[in-house]
Amino acid sequence: MIDLSHYVVAGEILGTSDKVEDYFDKLLERSAGMHARVSSGEWIQVDIGVDGDHPMLEHFTRWWRKGMVH
Repeated sequence: MIDLSHYVVAGEILGTSDKVEDYFDKLLERSAGMHARVSSGEWIQVDIGVDGDHPMLEHFTRWWRKGMVH
């Protein structure tokens, strides 16, 4: 089970990079399940807003899809 929000907070990730994507790909390949919450580089869980307009939601959505494929 993986919760990427912890990695985002611990790494103070405020977006993404090739290094982050490579690292998360390896983690997602080895995970059997995921906790789905959106975090920022400062908070473990953030409000994504009524319209889902938090800037990190795009990244988490992509990571969750990759995890489900694996």
